[in-house]
Amino acid sequence: MNSSIGIAFLLLLASAQSVSGVKRNNPDELSNRELVNNLNRKRLEFAKNEHIANMHDLTWDATLGSKLEHMTCDELTSPGPD
Repeated sequence: MNSSIGIAFLLLLASAQSVSGVKRNNPDELSNRELVNNLNRKRLEFAKNEHIANMHDLTWDATLGSKLEHMTCDELTSPGPD
């Protein structure tokens, strides 16, 4: 019986570790992903209607998005180093 309790405890501990390692998406990331998916659907529809090949999907870059959130209006209009 003690071994059954020990095995149950190990399984519980392992499941807690696997759940804690799951990356959670914040609402902003989910809404950005939804916007990009909608835009990609429209682009795909346009590409099919206009017979355009190789119109690749757009992706959301969270690093660039966070940089954009911290920029001021002056920085958005002036050209950057790249």
